[in-house]
Amino acid sequence: NKKQLAHFAHVLSTWYKALLSEVDSVVTALQKEPGSFDHIDRAAFEESQRMELRSSDRRRRLQEKIAKTLIRIQKGDYGYCKTCGAEIGVKRLDARPTADECINCKTISEIYEVRG
Repeated sequence: NKKQLAHFAHVLSTWYKALLSEVDSVVTALQKEPGSFDHIDRAAFEESQRMELRSSDRRRRLQEKIAKTLIRIQKGDYGYCKTCGAEIGVKRLDARPTADECINCKTISEIYEVRG
């Protein structure tokens, strides 16, 4: 219903904005380089930057998924499985607001992913 759609739009928009605000901290962290390094400090610093880049990439992909979900809300497709068309269910959407498949279709797709 409209109240639920408004709720999920708000949740997703808030989440998206929070991810955007983290971009500045990532840029600052990646630009920061301490003065002198020994080999251990250099290795720790480089590993920290690799982890930050991986985390940043996950956030970027999540932002894309949230944006697509907000578009689905606007189109009226939100809450319905993209595979079978069944309702996804409020409990699943509460747990994963970006869900685009019902639990049955998602389970089947994950089984096929594992089997390759």
